Amino acid sequence: MFEGRSGEFKELLKLKTIKIKGEEDMDRREFFKLVGVAAAATGAASAGITGYLNAIDPAAKAGWEKEAYDPEKGRFDRTPFEIDHMPFNKVGTPKRVEKYADTMLRRTNLNLAFDVPEGMPFPAYLKTVVDVNDLANTPLSILKDKELVAFYQGILDREGWNFFVEDLRYFLEIMPFFQRINMETSFDIALASAYDNAHMYSAGLHVSRVASKESDFQGIGPKKYEIKDPKEMSRLIKKIGALFGSPLVRIVKLNPEWSYEHAPGDGRGYKYGESVDIPEHWQYGIIMGIPLSWETREGAPSFFHTFEGYGTSSMLCARMSEFVKKLGYPARENSPHARYEYIMPPHMVAAGVGEQGRLGVVVTPEFGPNFRPSMVVTNMPLEPDKPIDIGIRKFCMNCKICADQCPSGSISFDGPKEINGRGYDGWQINASTCHNFWMSVPNGGCRVCLAVCPFSKESNWLHTTARDIAIRDRTGITASTLTWMEKAFYGENTPEHYHYKEGSRQFDYLVGETPWFFESKNFLKE
Repeated sequence: MFEGRSGEFKELLKLKTIKIKGEEDMDRREFFKLVGVAAAATGAASAGITGYLNAIDPAAKAGWEKEAYDPEKGRFDRTPFEIDHMPFNKVGTPKRVEKYADTMLRRTNLNLAFDVPEGMPFPAYLKTVVDVNDLANTPLSILKDKELVAFYQGILDREGWNFFVEDLRYFLEIMPFFQRINMETSFDIALASAYDNAHMYSAGLHVSRVASKESDFQGIGPKKYEIKDPKEMSRLIKKIGALFGSPLVRIVKLNPEWSYEHAPGDGRGYKYGESVDIPEHWQYGIIMGIPLSWETREGAPSFFHTFEGYGTSSMLCARMSEFVKKLGYPARENSPHARYEYIMPPHMVAAGVGEQGRLGVVVTPEFGPNFRPSMVVTNMPLEPDKPIDIGIRKFCMNCKICADQCPSGSISFDGPKEINGRGYDGWQINASTCHNFWMSVPNGGCRVCLAVCPFSKESNWLHTTARDIAIRDRTGITASTLTWMEKAFYGENTPEHYHYKEGSRQFDYLVGETPWFFESKNFLKE
């Protein structure tokens, strides 16, 4: 945590008092005494981990490539934290996910809600039916899709978020801005853009991009092998997933409530809006995934890109799907490149991957929120894993660093509440303003919330020990300390800091600095 900042750390230790948010001032002796109490209570549990780790751990930059890895338990033994109930609450009548919930696909299909003349670009058409100088007062009545009107109105009534206006801004303001800034920084982002696009090369190759009845049984082995013991088979699946390259593999019993009711877009054998039926052979999910490279984290929002995780996670999913099929069982990919019928966060929580955090995604004990998942759906007999309680909800209630620094103000400061009227509580981000900011920086993207989360740190001895203690200490002392240390040693930026200034070609808006391997000027001639 303090690599490269040792002098800064020593100066801070010279201070007579240390201030922890929400606590009274305390001197250094009291501060370390409190940390010592938490550490002593958990020292036995963490000794096995901290004993061999050191500050120059070669895995510190990759964050997960450690030799000490048990595929059955993972890099963090979840057994002591397993629970027999979900760490979130049912607060209403469960409802499947509506087709409009995916912001990017909703925007892809928004033209269908208007009578756009054939051959006319959609943004040009919008300028004929809305007042571009007063988008905030655009009435929903101009939409012919009444279900979409109800969706927009429901979000506005429940959350106070005007998704419709933000969707209009995307076409009329955001995309023209994005095109201009990418043009002016095309040389500066050349290496990063090439890297991101390299992870997209397999997007059209996944067999699960067609209908279930075609893809799930495509290439299936001639013999269906009987599984001797679902528990042992699950252990094998986790080992195979690890061999494929996934640092975390968990099994879940699928819940139809956590799936799309109607197709959010064309693809996977569906036309936009068609009913998504759940076949009988969709029984279990094999969840895998990958963290984004820690070396790019400091480059958020422009150089810490999701495509890296999407591409690798999708390939892991494709490999596991083929493995399952060769043993005679149907399999279907749910991944960024193959797309989804199921939504991932609640299934990840049910499988004990982690818990949902304030930033809307699942926070894992190993990687924090820096984990891009995928899932293979099958009826191979497996033993589902249990959810875990590692105190993330309580931690996030007090931390709020991601909300403090969110460039678009899309992360709530409030506590958990019902998510989009679907019957379960948690944190929901304003996905419309979030996506608009994604498209407001060179190269597109953000992930500032992932980068600044105290749980998103490399696996050196200090970070690992701090997380290990925070998870076990339910007094809140270590959690407050971890939050303070994040702010003290990594600094705090205002949301405005992360906004790119058009015409500047200056990358001073990042979390840290541009990764050296993305500095085009050092390798290319302009």
